[in-house]
Amino acid sequence: MTSTGRPELPPGLLHTERRSETTHTVGTREEWLAARKELLEAEKEHMRRGDELARWRQELPWVPVEKEYVFETADGRKQGPGVRS
Repeated sequence: MTSTGRPELPPGLLHTERRSETTHTVGTREEWLAARKELLEAEKEHMRRGDELARWRQELPWVPVEKEYVFETADGRKQGPGVRS
């Protein structure tokens, strides 16, 4: 983990230059499986954090809409509470 709480990423994972050739390492099946399991755990944590943020967003308080909005719809202009009808 970094000082910001983020997991350490493998070197070279984030890059800004396009490379014309791949430079992937070649390893054993066991090395791949270990790396894949580590990645899976990071993906699961990412999903949990996303779910947590979504719940947090949904818990934000609502505020009344005080401005009158007018929308052009296939059925003509709609405004106010009848917009959804």
